[in-house]
Amino acid sequence: MLKIFIISLKRDEKKRQEIEKKLNSLGLGFSFVDAIDGKLLSASEISHLNFAGKIKQRAFDPTLGEIGCGLSHLIAYRQFESTSDEWACILEDDVILDERFSSFIKNFNAQELSGHQDCLFILGGQDGLESRRLISKSLFNYIKVAGQVFRKIVGGERHVYRACCYLVSRKIANNLLSVSKESFFLADDWLYLKQSNV
Repeated sequence: MLKIFIISLKRDEKKRQEIEKKLNSLGLGFSFVDAIDGKLLSASEISHLNFAGKIKQRAFDPTLGEIGCGLSHLIAYRQFESTSDEWACILEDDVILDERFSSFIKNFNAQELSGHQDCLFILGGQDGLESRRLISKSLFNYIKVAGQVFRKIVGGERHVYRACCYLVSRKIANNLLSVSKESFFLADDWLYLKQSNV
C-alpha cells in the first residue's frame, strides 16, 4: 500500500485526531510529519533562506506560515527518502478525504507509473480556485493510476496552487531536496519547480 505522510503541527492535537480518525476509518496507514511552526522561527533562521520563485516576484514577503509550510514539506521528503518506497502520498492535516482517496491508495500500483518517475501528481485541492479554468490539460498526454485519470498540465502551471495532497516519486523528492539546498520556495510553487527542472 502507498505510504502516506501527514504534515501536521505537533501541537494541533484536534486536527491530528480528526485526520487520524478519518484515515483509520478508511483503513489507511500513515505517518505524521512534525511540521515547523513558522511563528517560532527566529529572524536569523529566516535571514538564511534564499527566497526564489513566486516569493521574489510578488510585492510582499512570505508569511511565517508559508515559510513553516515549505520547510515542513522538505521534512516529509526527507522522511520519504529514508524508506525503500518509490512513491509516497503527501497530505496536509486539513485535507478533506473521501472514499475515492481510500480507493486510490488501496489500489495504487507503482508499476502503473513505470516511466513516470519525473512526474508529480496533484490529488486534489484545486476546487474553489478562481484560476482553475485557466489551467490547460493535455487531451492526449494522460495516464490512468489506481482507476483515476491524470492529465498533463500543458499551460497555466502558475495557476495551480496548494500542496494539500499529492503523489510524489523518490526521484522528484530527491530533486526537490536538491533545489532546496540552493533556494527556498513555497511548497506549492509548481511553476518555479517546473522551471527548475524538478
